[in-house]
Amino acid sequence: MTDGDLLWSFPTTGNIKSSPAIAQDGTIYIESFDGNLYAINPNGTQKWTSSINGTDQGLILGSSPIIAQDGTIYIGSTDSNVYAINPDGSQKWTFPTGAGIMSSPAVAQDETIYIGSTDSNVYAINPDGSQKWAFPTGAMILSSPAVAQDGTVYIGSHDNNLYAINPDGSQKWAFSTGNFIISSPAISTDGTTYVCSGDSNVYAINPDGTMKWAYAP
Repeated sequence: MTDGDLLWSFPTTGNIKSSPAIAQDGTIYIESFDGNLYAINPNGTQKWTSSINGTDQGLILGSSPIIAQDGTIYIGSTDSNVYAINPDGSQKWTFPTGAGIMSSPAVAQDETIYIGSTDSNVYAINPDGSQKWAFPTGAMILSSPAVAQDGTVYIGSHDNNLYAINPDGSQKWAFSTGNFIISSPAISTDGTTYVCSGDSNVYAINPDGTMKWAYAP
């Protein structure tokens, strides 16, 4: 075996447009348009498969799975639900939103799950599957949230704004770009938030919501 050689490939029965997540034990989790979440061993063999929505209709699209510290896998679906899956593939709980989910969740240090929905809301979900709060934006959300060390949640919306939301669900600030935001924000160690907009700019935003700079490639 030399560098660049294929180690293995694993077939699903549908297209894959999400990113994989890797657990501490090396298990790879990936979801497919066939409606299944796959758990794959590091050697490429199947550990288990879970039909997320109970059908083979392929309702899971752009949401990538994320793994919590206790091993729970969280994913969103276009059937308007957030799913919590145990490490053995059994379903822990289901949380309904008002419309389909095309973005990925984020988990904070206190285990709160954050996710945006095309119903224009950002949801904060407790680890037991109950709703902590919902924060309304002005348009559908395709951006995935990012959580800062102080618990602030950053997320973009199709209403052209990047929102900074306090852990209690109140708005910290909103930064308006020239167009919709699909990309997910990234937070640097100094607290600067970086995000791309449909106006072809990359924005660097200070922790207080003011613009640090904008770059047009």
